[in-house]
Amino acid sequence: MYLSINFRLRLSKSKTSKKAAKISKNITDEIATIRCVVSVNSESEVPFSTKIYVKPSDWSQDVQRCKLSYELAKTINRRLDGIEKDLEELFEELTRYGDTISTHELIKAYTNVEEPPLALALWEKYLKIQKERIEDSGKNGITEGTYIKYEKAF
Repeated sequence: MYLSINFRLRLSKSKTSKKAAKISKNITDEIATIRCVVSVNSESEVPFSTKIYVKPSDWSQDVQRCKLSYELAKTINRRLDGIEKDLEELFEELTRYGDTISTHELIKAYTNVEEPPLALALWEKYLKIQKERIEDSGKNGITEGTYIKYEKAF
């Protein structure tokens, strides 16, 4: 089994930063998020945010680390090394007994993210809130007919 871990910058979603990214790679005003991109056995890459931010002008994509020698850059590089080491150790642990895992399973285990609630569960929660609004006779209340329409909609 093969594990690939890369770090890439993600600029903000504002139009000015997208234009600037196309024009020049040496953007100094914006701050970008460092994303970790993981792939197991050449599957599709799965990115997740490291929640580490850096100026694109301080980033070297060739070595995938901050290129300055000041203390903040050293701290950022140590955190990235830690993420990489943790992912490699988790990958080894999960595949120790010959089990195959997917990229999504590895990322889920690393980030400890629970699956989002299903749409049906969210809709039931919404219906419960709307049912409470039937009794509210103020301007935020709804009629029973509206509630029935909501109930049948899903």
